[in-house]
Amino acid sequence: MTKTPHLLGEKCAGWQRRHAGRAVVFVQQMPANDLASAGPVRTEVAAEPWQRLHSDKGLRTLFQRHEPSPPPKDEDPAAPMDAAPAATPESAMPTNVDADEGVPMGRIEAPDGTVAEGRTWQGPPPSEESQYRFGCSSIVGSQVVIEEGKDNDDFAFCLQTHDVSGEVWLLCGVADGVGNAAWARRAAKHSCSSFIRVIEQQLRQDAGPQWWCDPKTLDRLSEELCRLLLQRLNADLQIAVAQRVVDPSWQDPDFFRRYFFDVEDAAKQRQGRWFQTTLQAGALGPCGGVLIFLGDGMARLDLLTGGELGWQHRELDPPPPPAQPPGRRSPPRLVSLNLTPEVVRAGMLPIDPSGALGYGLVLATDGVSKSPKHGLLTAHLENMSDCGIYLRALASRPEDEVQADNLSVAFARREARPWTSRD
Repeated sequence: MTKTPHLLGEKCAGWQRRHAGRAVVFVQQMPANDLASAGPVRTEVAAEPWQRLHSDKGLRTLFQRHEPSPPPKDEDPAAPMDAAPAATPESAMPTNVDADEGVPMGRIEAPDGTVAEGRTWQGPPPSEESQYRFGCSSIVGSQVVIEEGKDNDDFAFCLQTHDVSGEVWLLCGVADGVGNAAWARRAAKHSCSSFIRVIEQQLRQDAGPQWWCDPKTLDRLSEELCRLLLQRLNADLQIAVAQRVVDPSWQDPDFFRRYFFDVEDAAKQRQGRWFQTTLQAGALGPCGGVLIFLGDGMARLDLLTGGELGWQHRELDPPPPPAQPPGRRSPPRLVSLNLTPEVVRAGMLPIDPSGALGYGLVLATDGVSKSPKHGLLTAHLENMSDCGIYLRALASRPEDEVQADNLSVAFARREARPWTSRD
């Protein structure tokens, strides 16, 4: 499957000239009459039934569910979706309760209009007739992870919201709390909550239909997201230190107190080891959107170009870290107490789907992306249930085929409209 590290849309060309070297996600505009001469896309995706879609059937038909054909009996499928019948039953999985909800720092409330399901926030599912699709799921992991007694430090979300003009936007994301950090679970949840809040505040403003390609707007959003995250993380830190609160996910409370409260350099240890998480999250509007990619994990861009090509899936490379002066180490591309607006900005990328009929994102934590034959580059996700089926199938694979880590996935997919309809 082809990776696409640096892609640029026509409407964002000026952004590239002013920000040379930064990664931008795009779809190259292709006139409809050129599709036939473009040649087939030689990937395993193109042969799947949900790929055989034609633009003349209308967008509503394009977003209806298409069941994949079963693989040949003598074939060992690589995609975990094909192994769904062998997945561990959901009732047998450990519950993903939030062990940190009872701490003095208080609950991190779900966004308005969503419900908390385990380690996820989920908006009301769209109707079958809708042109929008989204879903998410997060589980503890494989049987090895369950037997180790590991908590689920991941978090995932998906929801539908609106901008100031009433246009629908889809938001989705995943966060992976760093396993050897304290309060990683809360950091993952704070990251998702803060991203949702900053994007929704932006959508409530009349900032123009192409704000996601405006470098000044992205600079401001990066500063706002960084400021909100540090405000929330430091508020938690102050309460935890004042009351000597132990992270419930740590198995040795006495060691936690000695290491983070009693030693001479406890403040330094807290600064370097508390509240660390990755964050991959996206916001998809009718003409484009934005992706933030902090830390490891996986991001897949889905594009519906029409004609015989149908849906195409591309894995996106993580953006490079911000440039540093000679001799100075690059800061970690993670959410942490040391987060800077520059780190956030380096991971914030505009998505320009010019020329596409539809587009979407599939995001996953590194428990998925580091699993051999994870199959997410070709897996077709249609709703919340599909996300859970995919993860449970992956978790049920042999030990050498699944990463011993938490597993989370989120996706959103929608129709795309030309820029001229919003100008």
